[in-house]
Amino acid sequence: MPIFDNHQKCLPVAQIDLFRLPHDAVHHPSRLEIAQYLQWRHRKKFCRFSSHFLLPAEHLRSQAVRSVCATMIKKKKTVAPKWFIAAVQTPYEERFVQVRRATIHYLRWGRPGKPGLLFIHGGFAHAHWWDFIAPAFAQDYCVAAIDLGGMGDSDHRQKYSTEIFADEVMSVCSHAGFANRPVVMGHSFGGLVALKTGVLHGGELSGVVLIDFPLRPPEMQKEHESRGPLIRPKETYPERQVALKRFRLIPPQPCDNQFILDYIASHSLAKVDGGWCWKFDDKMFDKFKSGNIAAELSSIKCRLAVIYGKRSALFPREIVQYMSRVLKKTTRVIALPEVHHHLFLEQPRVFVKTLRKLFDQWGFKGKMQTNKTSFP
Repeated sequence: MPIFDNHQKCLPVAQIDLFRLPHDAVHHPSRLEIAQYLQWRHRKKFCRFSSHFLLPAEHLRSQAVRSVCATMIKKKKTVAPKWFIAAVQTPYEERFVQVRRATIHYLRWGRPGKPGLLFIHGGFAHAHWWDFIAPAFAQDYCVAAIDLGGMGDSDHRQKYSTEIFADEVMSVCSHAGFANRPVVMGHSFGGLVALKTGVLHGGELSGVVLIDFPLRPPEMQKEHESRGPLIRPKETYPERQVALKRFRLIPPQPCDNQFILDYIASHSLAKVDGGWCWKFDDKMFDKFKSGNIAAELSSIKCRLAVIYGKRSALFPREIVQYMSRVLKKTTRVIALPEVHHHLFLEQPRVFVKTLRKLFDQWGFKGKMQTNKTSFP
């Protein structure tokens, strides 16, 4: 999920995992200590973490702080490798389908008539987050990536709900020309949408994959929703480059693949009167309710798998323990080491291999169907 920071005095290294500290650290540093260390390290006058503006410090050089910050002060990869260039240059179709009086946009790779895969982005994101992942499956599957309503190039709505998003997902699955029952995969907020789709339409699916989407205990979920919207009102930027520099990830985390972040950011803006603006509807979560996710889990009618990053800020120990209790024993739970919430941005090829292995275990093989069916 991206966040867009309107403050000017912000360190470029502010994408740091403050929630997972080294297990061997003698002292667990606070946000204040980490911010002060980074501030000293980069000789900046101010730096910003969360809602705090911090003054310069001349202490706190502990090994624990340095170990937390170490991955953030190394040089990021700004030049895209050949595999990435080849992936994003893979031809795809831009397609549209009407769902509940709104036009929903999606991308499609591969030929219709093959088993289907549908990728769902996170909150405030868009279908192009999957441009470097989807082509890896296009030879064996028909692959689609949706822009959920209110995001990307899909229409905005007056009201949003998990039921509406599930209808959008199933409409795209039908419109894309998938053979048989597809697998639906959702990252972060998209995991909630994928789960709701499995609850309502699981009989029409081969499986649901939750990608770093946590199932919280009811009391934690209530507290999470009480915090309100996660985004400030959008701004209009006079120059595109100014807007692109404001692109951030939430929750904050390291990501050495700057070329991926730059690519995603480049697809996140729309030209508007007076300049450039982010595509998403900044009011979409004002009155949004997730519902009782844990209660609905037992009614899902298809296979379920969970993939998460061991360093994800959304998967503290209590969440992992809770999910181990409420998930069925048949649910595949896969923890990827050394990655955070946006795991497929950090290790995209590991992520692809993980999905391929999962599909093999499910017996969900990609192959061309022999029946002659017409597709839109």
